[in-house]
Amino acid sequence: MKVFLDYDQQALDAAYDQAMYAPNRDQLLARFARASELARQRLGAAERFAYGENAIEGLDVYRTKATNAPINVFVHGGAWRTGLARDYAFPAETLVRAGAHYVALDFNNVIETGGDLMPMAEQVRRGIAWVYLNAKKFGGDASRLYVSGTSSGAHLGGVAATTDWTRYGLPADAVRGYALCSGMYDLRGPRLSKRSSYVKFTDAAEDALSPQRHLAAIRAPIVLVYGSLETPEFQRQSRDFADALTRAGKSKERGNHPRRGLQPLRDRRDARQSLRPARPRGARADEAQFGARVAMKRAIPILRRLACDRAHFMQQPASAAVDRAADAADAR
Repeated sequence: MKVFLDYDQQALDAAYDQAMYAPNRDQLLARFARASELARQRLGAAERFAYGENAIEGLDVYRTKATNAPINVFVHGGAWRTGLARDYAFPAETLVRAGAHYVALDFNNVIETGGDLMPMAEQVRRGIAWVYLNAKKFGGDASRLYVSGTSSGAHLGGVAATTDWTRYGLPADAVRGYALCSGMYDLRGPRLSKRSSYVKFTDAAEDALSPQRHLAAIRAPIVLVYGSLETPEFQRQSRDFADALTRAGKSKERGNHPRRGLQPLRDRRDARQSLRPARPRGARADEAQFGARVAMKRAIPILRRLACDRAHFMQQPASAAVDRAADAADAR
């Protein structure tokens, strides 16, 4: 019996469980931790700052040598129930060496919150706001603040993209751009899947934490990335979010104005612009050039590395389109 779209319950559960498609998932997650240890050996220990009163409410800052440098805030994934900032230090090397500060957020997992995603979303918002307000403490330029995330971290990053930052004492356009890899942007599917065994979904939470339902609130550029061999739901979520943004007219913003609405993926050979998720294979390289060049240049190295690991789940090559996008951004 179908329970969601064309899925029966077993298929839907599998579509939100990477382990069903990636039997080597745990091995790769362990590699994240080891790669992060090696990164700290080369870069030095992170500077730890608290953005809240709870013990977990902290963030790790890896400084670049440049002063007044752009900042990338990274929101880790882990099915909402696992993950720590210290295990996501490995992307820091690319950004730090490119001249940007890398900030990895810590926040409670959904087991610790009793199944409630709302406190996690609020922690991510407060962490981002703290970085903006305190950027000078580590030599950052608050006017060049970007957010990236993967998997459930991409979901929380998408929620952050719908935030009214004035409620946190920030300008409405505080975040210059978002790079989201393999996220979930409408929670109806996850709610009907076995993830509801540990997440206490309610109608209010489902609506509030579904970025695709709050398109009018999105003010900054977004790039969406997913692996061509990911589970069907992680692919569909990115495609549907991209389509919804286009239908909402967000793709009609033109030029390099990262503080004005959504900057879509852009075909440089044509004046027309269309929003499409960047795909590992089958997409034209030029279409992977994101309108906000700086956001792409800073965020792509993280996503390339993480997309590689997700692609390796199925022992396949990583995203050629993402690699070409990074090369194009470097050349600009």
